[in-house]
Amino acid sequence: MATVTVSGNVVRDPQLRFTQSGDAVASFTVAHTKRKFDKSTSTWVDDGDTLFVEVTAWKALGEGAAESLRQGSKVIVTGELRQRNWLDKEGNKRVTIGLDASDVGVSVRAAKSAPVQSEDAPW
Repeated sequence: MATVTVSGNVVRDPQLRFTQSGDAVASFTVAHTKRKFDKSTSTWVDDGDTLFVEVTAWKALGEGAAESLRQGSKVIVTGELRQRNWLDKEGNKRVTIGLDASDVGVSVRAAKSAPVQSEDAPW
């Protein structure tokens, strides 16, 4: 597996659920669109297609993501890249790009953030 880092916006609030063994797992999607500055209009414009990455965060990381992130949050996610191939209802081949998160952070490029130490942090 390849370790990658993706930055972008959370598409919708993370969904938190628990496995039968009690492990927390949060799922959310991050959207990233390359942007460029258009000197002729003095504005930022999208420069290409939007990449949607499905993120899965387990245990304390998942619980922290579910508590901290909301739709529109600007995030930076690092983890193991995975690809899932599947067929839709019409039989068309589809591909989903996913990321099994090892770390999730709020981007301070467009917002301020103050960390709050978790009681169960490993350090």
